[in-house]
Amino acid sequence: MMNRIIGGLLAFLFVFSVAGGNPPREIPSVMTLQEEQAYLTGEPVNETLPAETFGYPNPQLVLEWDKQLELTAEQRSKIQDIINSRQREALLFGKKIVAEELLLDDLFRKGEINLASFYSAIGNRLESIAGWRWRLRLAHLAAYAKTKMALNSGQLKKYHELRSALPEEVSAK
Repeated sequence: MMNRIIGGLLAFLFVFSVAGGNPPREIPSVMTLQEEQAYLTGEPVNETLPAETFGYPNPQLVLEWDKQLELTAEQRSKIQDIINSRQREALLFGKKIVAEELLLDDLFRKGEINLASFYSAIGNRLESIAGWRWRLRLAHLAAYAKTKMALNSGQLKKYHELRSALPEEVSAK
């Protein structure tokens, strides 16, 4: 038993030294722990900034302000469907982004990059990451656009009044 523990420790130290003193990371090297958590829980990182900047309503806030906005039962149902759809897609795409970024890190960590494989190995990985990122961004932005279309002009005006009273870090959630 002790030999297995020592063997495991030696294997870890060998991998640690081969990796240039950098132990394997559990989160991709290009993101913070907070960004990784956002991707894995379906929360937007910066994907909604254009919608937020130009006044498109945040579906979650619209649902929270149900009474103040005087949403109909049909509107509540529609907004909830928008949120559910966005959440499903964001979880799927976010997990794919994190997984692909970890695979990219792995290629470099293992030293498997050479000139012959550089463009195919790295290029394919980057293309995949980019594809998942645009799908994620589209899911978040589409939710804002669909929410705007679900509200009437009076509700949009009231939404903007309520939103302007919120601190910035709250309104982007």
